[in-house]
Amino acid sequence: MKNKILLVVFALLIKFNVFAVSMDLDSVYKVPVNPFWKFILSIDSVGGRIATSYPHNFIPTENGFFKNNQQVIVKQGKNVLIQIAQTGIVYKLEKLEDSLLFFSRIDKTYNINYNIDGNTFLFNDGLYCFGGYGFWKSNGHLRKFNFIDKEWDIIPINKEIFSSGFSWISVKEGRIYLPFEREMNAGVKDQVKGIKRNNSYYLDLETKNWVSLGLLSDELIDITMDDFIDGVSITTNNGYLYIGHDQVYLFDFLHNQVYKSKNSNLNQFLARRMSNLYLFTYNNIIYSYDPINNKFIDFNYKSTDFELMSFPIWTKDNHILWYLILGILFLAFIVGVIIFIRNKVKQKIQNSKLKMLKTKSIQQAFIGTELTLVELLLTTSLNLKKVEIHQINHVLGIKDKNVGLQKKVRSDVMNAINDKYQFISQSDIPLISSVRKEDDKRFFEYFITPSEVKKIQKIIYA
Repeated sequence: MKNKILLVVFALLIKFNVFAVSMDLDSVYKVPVNPFWKFILSIDSVGGRIATSYPHNFIPTENGFFKNNQQVIVKQGKNVLIQIAQTGIVYKLEKLEDSLLFFSRIDKTYNINYNIDGNTFLFNDGLYCFGGYGFWKSNGHLRKFNFIDKEWDIIPINKEIFSSGFSWISVKEGRIYLPFEREMNAGVKDQVKGIKRNNSYYLDLETKNWVSLGLLSDELIDITMDDFIDGVSITTNNGYLYIGHDQVYLFDFLHNQVYKSKNSNLNQFLARRMSNLYLFTYNNIIYSYDPINNKFIDFNYKSTDFELMSFPIWTKDNHILWYLILGILFLAFIVGVIIFIRNKVKQKIQNSKLKMLKTKSIQQAFIGTELTLVELLLTTSLNLKKVEIHQINHVLGIKDKNVGLQKKVRSDVMNAINDKYQFISQSDIPLISSVRKEDDKRFFEYFITPSEVKKIQKIIYA
């Protein structure tokens, strides 16, 4: 009984402590309008998100649990939201009054540290957060804020694709592009720094399905090799600017193209802002806000600052094609082996039959009228004469049959004789040949092929 009471008390203490952590923030904050907010309110939307950091956050957290947490600003139309990074805590801009912005807390969540570096964005007036890291491992979860229940809901998708921290949101297409995966799991030895999978995808936000685009190109595999320690991306209209190894690349996801900066000033401008704080783009201008001096430093980049690379972001995955080709080759090999074996078996059978036939007498090779016809043709051929049709009909016993039947029987018998002879002699030369009669070209005369006369003599009279 005492143990149960202790468990209940312990649970209540935990719950109270969690709520205390969540409730150390006020429900409403008044934020002075400064040059940063004047500009943010003047534009229709912010591409991507703007990250801020202590001690220059806008929601004052200096004396609370979330002092060191970054804050993420997203804007679409009139919706301006601030999320306390690594949490589900969200403040919404309610009104502007007397040069003060009134931000009200709209959530009642208290879960923290499950979405570190998650990509927070607005889409169709919905607030989403994709991916992130927490509790020692990364995730590929899609979360959506429920404005009615004031909680974050998990959105089921067809499979979990792990965010690398370099996902790009296309609001126009309703897609999340991911050039490659980076899965981290500190609980597994080989995954402390992460496992990189070079598969490219996009998530359709309407169907909630990941669609495979192919494989990250070989050149980008090398460029992004160490992205988890040396890489920053800044959202643009068509993709993002990727900064790595003191080089700047433009990933154009809408056209699957890669551009490299030729402008050394642009490279230096972004290299000096690798923290990616107070940094965003709008209409081909990179804005960097200086919270100490309350002013913007901007850099207007142009298309001529970049050169198109010879490689795309992703290439088609040819693994299936190679598997198909290998499968066809393997099948062809099997068929070839089968044909080879069958031919060998057939040849052995033919050789055995030939050997058997050669050991038999010609009377056993040619039967009945076949032998009689061969002997008639051989006799006349030796006398340099030919056999006429009526003689063959007489030998075959069909002289009184109709013309059609006579023709068929003659053809069948002579074909059988030639087939057997070619099989016995293992040659393509027929034993019986024919020519048209000189005095009447309508009819044929038959004889033993001259080159085969001696061979058939040996077979018959051996």
